[in-house]
Amino acid sequence: MTPNIGYRLAGLADGKGHFAIFQQRKGWSCRFTIKMRADDLAVLERFQRETDLGVIYQNRCKQTPGRRNNPAFQWHVNKKAETLALVRIFEEYPLWSRKAEEFAVWAEAVRYWNAPEWAYGRNRRGHRELLLDWTPFAEYERRLLTARAFILPIELRETVAARRAAPRMEKPRPLEPEQHLLEVALGNTLAPRDVLDRLEREAVVAQRQVEHRLDGVLALGGDSHTRPRSKIRAASFAK
Repeated sequence: MTPNIGYRLAGLADGKGHFAIFQQRKGWSCRFTIKMRADDLAVLERFQRETDLGVIYQNRCKQTPGRRNNPAFQWHVNKKAETLALVRIFEEYPLWSRKAEEFAVWAEAVRYWNAPEWAYGRNRRGHRELLLDWTPFAEYERRLLTARAFILPIELRETVAARRAAPRMEKPRPLEPEQHLLEVALGNTLAPRDVLDRLEREAVVAQRQVEHRLDGVLALGGDSHTRPRSKIRAASFAK
């Protein structure tokens, strides 16, 4: 594998990689996973081909109403020998993010899992079985979850707390008769015949259309909440 591919893999693992230590029906296992959308499947296939590790599965996710569930694929590396080979790759091309702490714990578990002193034997029923001491894996899993937990750096705590200040509450105030969002000066003053009368002007402004005035200004009017007609109707309702 070329250094270019190795560093690209390390960068992708920093962002999307997942190191896992989990218990199975028979013992424990270590697994590395990268999940990407189906339209990025070629990226996973390239890394699998370059490293000759793992398999690619289509992700089976439940369709949640109201959410976009795009098809996705996962690259799994979970065989003993392959996980050890992946550890050597990430030691040569190290991770930069906090996920490097997760990898350090995961690498210890993988090396213990691949220890040569472990051997196969016969269980009580006479079946061939791998005789392992699984006790350390529970501690490896605990350390991995601890390294994965989010910890805010001390130097950023005051900055984050300041940004989480309570939003400013604006005090209620009476509505203005009319607010113009935009005014554009006209080249020539409009003639009186081009100006709408009061009733037509209200209808036009209510529909957020153009209003012409004698002062040579083209105004885009907002909703007029305190029109004379509204005041009359409000007074009638109050009675």
